[in-house]
Amino acid sequence: VFSFELSLAEPDLSPTPSNSFEYFESLGDAQNQNNPLTSPYNNTSNPQTIFVVVSSPNGCDTIVELDLIVNPLPEIGLDIDNELCLGEENGSVQITSSSNNGSPEFSLNDFFYTTLSLFDSLSPGNYTAYVLDEKGCKNSENFEIEEGLQLSIGLFELECSDNGTNTDETDDFFTIRFNISN
Repeated sequence: VFSFELSLAEPDLSPTPSNSFEYFESLGDAQNQNNPLTSPYNNTSNPQTIFVVVSSPNGCDTIVELDLIVNPLPEIGLDIDNELCLGEENGSVQITSSSNNGSPEFSLNDFFYTTLSLFDSLSPGNYTAYVLDEKGCKNSENFEIEEGLQLSIGLFELECSDNGTNTDETDDFFTIRFNISN
């Protein structure tokens, strides 16, 4: 169910701006001009055909069919990579979408749309991903780029053992110990 503003279809129904329009659910209602629909109108099925009486100023009436179609929203998926290290602003999101309405376009600000679905160099914070298909159907999903880690090395030790032989370098081994914390 969708709420249709029926008057938005009038330029497609007749190029003459002086014509008047009345909308009906059935052909019988249109022929008898009974039970006109009000706008906005909530469809009862998908798709749904309604009937429009187009009246010219000189009294000529024509009945035309108008198909009301509710297209599905494009599905949206997100593959998020958070900032790696604190302050690097290298987060990213790959937006995926499946749509039966042609090739989708993508946006993070609902203003500039592109066919590229990877957005990188993102700072930590909250974002909204948008997908817009060729029929004008739009879907969105909120996501967050989390702050990266600030790593510090607290202990670093290097120990070399010659394995009891001072002359054979091939049997030497090293032990390295370190602690990393964030």
